[in-house]
Amino acid sequence: MERKEFLSKLGKGALFALSVSCVGACTKSEQEEAQDNNDSSQIDDIDQNTQDHNSDANIDNQSNDTNNEDSSNVVTQEESYDTDFTINLEDDDYSSLQQVSAYVVKDGIVIAKDLEGNYVAATQTCSHQDNDAIVFTNKDQWQCEIHGARFDLQGNGLNSLASNGLKVYSTELSGTVLRVYG
Repeated sequence: MERKEFLSKLGKGALFALSVSCVGACTKSEQEEAQDNNDSSQIDDIDQNTQDHNSDANIDNQSNDTNNEDSSNVVTQEESYDTDFTINLEDDDYSSLQQVSAYVVKDGIVIAKDLEGNYVAATQTCSHQDNDAIVFTNKDQWQCEIHGARFDLQGNGLNSLASNGLKVYSTELSGTVLRVYG
């Protein structure tokens, strides 16, 4: 049966009843429209507040940029390290570090002065068998006194016993105070 045939059999009265209920279901009540308009105005308010806030933030950023000629001077939270200590090179315990290739051990860390006069530091614990036997050699290397594992100043293994590498630390010299951290 075709649609046209169905509608003609249904009659005009039934067609009207169906049309009114369909159209009624598709329209909104005044209350629903008022609610939609209210939601829309609230969204507009939120959008305006966001734009105002972003404008304020841009103005603040622009004024900060003009006040700070170098924006790299931003204060950041200081990094935290597992190891961070200082030693005074004038103290009797550490004065030997003023000599090239000399080394001392403090808190399980070997601290030395390399052939170029830079201070270097590495863990005393060898990665080969966890022995506290790492020393600094006059060849600018770290070496395990027990098994002969050898490492460069960056902690990279130089022979098969040193394949796991060695933990090294950063150093900073300020006057006679040496900071070891990492």
